[in-house]
Order: sequence, then C-alpha cells, then structure tokens
Amino acid sequence: MLLQTALRGRAQEVYASLSIEDCSNYDVIKSAILKLYELVPEAYRQKFRSYRKENGQTYMEFFRQKETQFNRWISAKDAQNTEKGLSTPLILMEEFKRCVPDDLKVFLNERQIATAYEMVILAD
Repeated sequence: MLLQTALRGRAQEVYASLSIEDCSNYDVIKSAILKLYELVPEAYRQKFRSYRKENGQTYMEFFRQKETQFNRWISAKDAQNTEKGLSTPLILMEEFKRCVPDDLKVFLNERQIATAYEMVILAD
C-alpha cells in the first residue's frame, strides 16, 4: 500500500493496470515498472557503440562500462550467449580495440591475448 502512494505518472498507471494478486507481489510490480522505463535495444546498441574513454578514466573502468552497456543491449534483444550465438568476449575485445589509440591497438594486436581482462590490464 505504501508503494502505491509513492508512485507517480506512468509508474502509477502500470501499478493500476496490475491484477490484485500482482499488486501484492513486489517482484511483479518492480519488473513491470522497470520494463516500462527500459530503453529499446537500438538505443542500447547506440550507447554501446558510441561510448568513448573519458580523460582520467582507466582502461579497466572504460572496459567495464562498455561491458555493462553491451550486456544491456544483449539483454534488451533477448539474445543468448551460446556456442551458436554471440561470442561476447570477442565482440567486447574488438570494440575495445576500436576505441583505443592506434599505437595501443598495434601493441595489443602484437600480443597473444587470451581474455578481455588480460587485454585491458595490458592497456593500462
């Protein structure tokens, strides 16, 4: 009951559209409200592709932010990381190298790097 009084605007409309049973389940309410404000997959893809390293940000911080944006994009697309599906580490490593200076990209390409985190550590 307290939650209903705290909701405003579209969130309140979503709450009002739920059944009486669903209104008593916090997880259902939370899921419905979050789904309302969720971005479309294309918006997540654009954020992932356009995000650039900021001054003072380490490569590890930059990579983690890229990884978070990638995971949101994939989640929004309801894609699964399976052997037949996307190779998340490979996509993240290629995107990371696309965003770094050319001399660092050459340095990273010359190494036998096994994981994304190994690549980021070398970049820092």
